[in-house]
Amino acid sequence: MLGARTVDPCSWRAVAQENWNYGRWLVLSTALFSVAAQIQTYLAAGFLGLGAAGIFRAMQVPSLMMTQIVIAVGLLVLPSMSYEFGLGQLAQLRKKAVLASAFVTLLALGYAAFLALFAHSIEHLLYGGKYSGYVRLIPILGLVPVCTGLAIGFSMAVRASQKPHFDLVANAISAPAGLITAAVFIKLWGLNGAALSLVAGFAAYAAVFCWLFRKIKPHTSEGAELLPS
Repeated sequence: MLGARTVDPCSWRAVAQENWNYGRWLVLSTALFSVAAQIQTYLAAGFLGLGAAGIFRAMQVPSLMMTQIVIAVGLLVLPSMSYEFGLGQLAQLRKKAVLASAFVTLLALGYAAFLALFAHSIEHLLYGGKYSGYVRLIPILGLVPVCTGLAIGFSMAVRASQKPHFDLVANAISAPAGLITAAVFIKLWGLNGAALSLVAGFAAYAAVFCWLFRKIKPHTSEGAELLPS
């Protein structure tokens, strides 16, 4: 109609609104993820002293390389998963998610075994024997990338399926799990407890994503079934 005003779907306001509708869930999720990933360090500092917290962070360094690899794999597969979701090919998306998680989990398990076998040598190489009394933390913390690897394919699948609130659900469960286990385990087992708490928090994170992933229906007579709202 003459004089009628239409909304350009590509206008900056429309794009900003769409990004916010998606990203607001990830903002909250990131805040909760920080609790699950960092609370052990803060509680170790409070219960055991700043020196103990520093040792705990130092012992995390060997496992961080695998953590970065896990994240990189997730970012690599996310665009193709989003493309498959756009085409309605959820069976293919599910397959890719399972393969990505399986591949990265096996890779992380191999790396964790490497850390367990050569923990003393790694500590000596990095710190010259300064923290030799805490070498046992290295293989425990090496299990964190295993948990994130198990979750990565599934988490990218639910993000690609435009369900970012599922990410919030996972972190809303893993953050309290990390907080509660940190408070209890550090009191019981010191830095060993802090390491076990970190693993427990990420194990909860992985378990929730495995459960949420089941909500992606694999195939219907028309091709694929979308995630339920």
